[in-house]
Amino acid sequence: MSISDTVSQVAATNPTVGVAVASAQTKSAIVAGLQTGDAAFGGLLGATSTQALETSQLLSGLTPNLGQNVDLRA
Repeated sequence: MSISDTVSQVAATNPTVGVAVASAQTKSAIVAGLQTGDAAFGGLLGATSTQALETSQLLSGLTPNLGQNVDLRA
């Protein structure tokens, strides 16, 4: 099994890894588009912005719940 297969499997089952992989792939595509002069990179920049917003919303939803199940007596 290749490393890309392993990453793909983890990304498919773990939403946090999935977001990170999608973000990395989008950023790689943007860099490749800029290097080749592809005019479609503007759409990819918009997609990256949307992913950043979704990630921010996910993290802000998790933050209030962090530490709820911590036993302070331990």
